[in-house]
Amino acid sequence: MHSRTRHLLLALACLALLAPAVAAASAGRVHVPAPKVLDAPTGKKGGLTGSDVACANPGVEPHVRWRVTRVETGRRWVRRYDSVPGRPLLRVPPGTYRSRTTVTCGRSRVVRRHVLVVEQKTPQTTVSRAEFDAVQIGMTRAQMVAVLGLEGSCTTDGDITTCQFDQMALWPWVLITLEDDVVIAKDWNVGHD
Repeated sequence: MHSRTRHLLLALACLALLAPAVAAASAGRVHVPAPKVLDAPTGKKGGLTGSDVACANPGVEPHVRWRVTRVETGRRWVRRYDSVPGRPLLRVPPGTYRSRTTVTCGRSRVVRRHVLVVEQKTPQTTVSRAEFDAVQIGMTRAQMVAVLGLEGSCTTDGDITTCQFDQMALWPWVLITLEDDVVIAKDWNVGHD
C-alpha cells in the first residue's frame, strides 16, 4: 500500500471517529431561547409563541417540535414548525406551563425546557391610551412614572433609555424613549417581534 493511500485511509478513519463529537459540538451552537409569553388581557386568554430558533449553520433550516403542558390541568399542546415566520402562537389562559422545545438541525438535536407563566393583566400593570396621552415630551422620568403608575421594562444605551409597557390588548406595547432621564419620544401600538 502506498504511503499516500495509507495516510488517506488513516485520515478517513479519524474523521469517522470524530464525526459524533463534531455533531455534538455543533448541536451546542443551536440557538434556542425561551418561548415568548404574552400576558392575558382581563377576562381573556394570553399567549405563548414558539422559540425563535436558529441552527449554527445558516444554510440549515431548523425543524422544531414544541410541546407545552399546562401545570394546573395537564392539558397538552404539540406544534411543529420549520422556520421563524412559521412560529406558532398558542392562545392560553393565565397559568403555569412547562415547555419542551426539540430542535433538529441536520443530524444534531437539542432539547430545551422552560417554565412559563402567563399572568392576568390588570389596569395597574398596563398603560391606557389616556395615561399614554398624558405623558408629554420634556417630562422627567419621575414625572412619567407618576403619570403611568409604573416604571416599565427599561434598557439603557449611553444617554438613551427606552422603556417598554404593556397595553391591555394582547399584542401591542407602548415605548417611551428618554435622553438623560427626559422624555424625547413615545410610540403607541408597537407590535411584538
